[in-house]
Amino acid sequence: MIANAVEVTNQKRVESARDLRRYLAQLSEAAHDVVGDSRAVKVHARDADGKPVQQVEILGQGTYDLTDTARQQMADHLGIPQKFANTLLAEHPALAEANFNYLLQAKPAQRLLRTWEQGPVTAPQLRAYLSDRYRRLDNLELFDRAVAPLLDSRPDLEVLNADVTEDKLYIRLTTPKLTGLVQPGNHTFVKDGDRVQAGLVIKNSEVGGARLTVSPFVLRLVCLNGATVNDLAFAQTHLGKALTGRDFPALNRAAAKKAIKGAVIARCNLLGWAVDGADAADAAALWDFATSMESRAHQMTSLPGMFEAAR
Repeated sequence: MIANAVEVTNQKRVESARDLRRYLAQLSEAAHDVVGDSRAVKVHARDADGKPVQQVEILGQGTYDLTDTARQQMADHLGIPQKFANTLLAEHPALAEANFNYLLQAKPAQRLLRTWEQGPVTAPQLRAYLSDRYRRLDNLELFDRAVAPLLDSRPDLEVLNADVTEDKLYIRLTTPKLTGLVQPGNHTFVKDGDRVQAGLVIKNSEVGGARLTVSPFVLRLVCLNGATVNDLAFAQTHLGKALTGRDFPALNRAAAKKAIKGAVIARCNLLGWAVDGADAADAAALWDFATSMESRAHQMTSLPGMFEAAR
């Protein structure tokens, strides 16, 4: 067992910004990325005694246990149906090795391999098997570049709680300034007369499990459950690909990708925010969204077609 290991379960609940930042820093220290050819990866489905295991060997790096997320991503990339892959790994390890390793050699591709090297687990793990074009936004970076500045600028804003799972991060922010009573009417998640508080849910995934999203939610103070309102959400896809033709009908894929990145930076410049590139602009967009949810004047400072969800 690794000394000073950080406990990682299927879901860890953190109750304060300080504890969340500390935990994310511990995870970040243990993380390691490799970009390489898929032919440098070999699946092991049997241990020395012939018992089923789920491991990968990365040439020049070492041997790693496969997480569920990484196993599913590898099977998808190789075109192996999930149910078939799971059956092979559990019941026919020799066939599993033959199928996976043949396809890894026959379908070479550059892949981003995200691993835990030390700290959060008792053995190294391959936690993601992604395209080398996957746009990384790590949870600690998100916290430091977007959440922490937002908390610093708004003393009334606080972290209600945060959940860190194997493949996702959820941060719930609330403020007592936005508290009121539900008026009579037809409501899905709340009842007439409930005392509620407005908040934001920030969701991210380091391993391709979800887009970066910011959604408003309603906190029922009577039971401390949050009902997410999904029709007012800001979302940013990690994969650095072009938007669909519906969003940019006159542009090809390369031009659309360049256009959206330029528009995000232009929005930040309009607001007087100095950003040093597309990644910093995307982090600033979280702050932009949160501010626009409360300030009508801020909402009016807009560029056509940008941040529609905030209006």
